[in-house]
Amino acid sequence: MQTSSSIAGAAASAETPERKRIAALAAPVERRLSAAEIAALVARGDAFVGMRDLVSARLFYALALEAGDRGAALRMGATFDPAFLDRAGIRGEPGNQPEALSWYRRAGDFGDATAEHLLSNLEAH
Repeated sequence: MQTSSSIAGAAASAETPERKRIAALAAPVERRLSAAEIAALVARGDAFVGMRDLVSARLFYALALEAGDRGAALRMGATFDPAFLDRAGIRGEPGNQPEALSWYRRAGDFGDATAEHLLSNLEAH
């Protein structure tokens, strides 16, 4: 019968240099996006909002936020804000006030002064 230490030893010996090299190649590569690439993500999100495709817009805003664009949190909040959706003429999308508030708070945490204004307006309704 194999003990746990002999099983661990066998597993360690199976870790060949080639397997380590393959694992390193398969590991995700972290790459920072340029300011232009991040701006393009936000612009794509804005274009999708213009086409009334909020699902796609949210995807691009999430990618921009993940890449470091803190202003994307404000835009994300707008895609859930019933008042914004009404002003933008986006019908058939009821909005989600709690979700909008959450995103506006996040933008406010990043220091966005506009978020504070939008928060107070949305909380009043």
